[in-house]
Amino acid sequence: GSLLDDTSLRHIPPGRRATPGTDNAHLRAQAISALTETGRLGEARRLADAVTVGGAHGSWEWNEFLYSRCLLRIASDEFDDALADLLECGRRQSAREVESPI
Repeated sequence: GSLLDDTSLRHIPPGRRATPGTDNAHLRAQAISALTETGRLGEARRLADAVTVGGAHGSWEWNEFLYSRCLLRIASDEFDDALADLLECGRRQSAREVESPI
């Protein structure tokens, strides 16, 4: 099935955070972007809020997550937080000498 049909990525019990090493930041970033682009901001927010800094923090996957969360924050009119995500993503990408987070 499609990524949007995989509800296991979206249904995170309240108060539970993703545990480092058990979640795929790349798939979560893709799901956050897809949910945001289809107007499902509440679901995208719950998924983004469940992501914690873990093993992916030092990888390209974390940059992709920052970019996806930035898109969600723009759609939610949280422009200051969106800019902070975008600047951090850009800083990390520049350090890796890579231009695009996606």
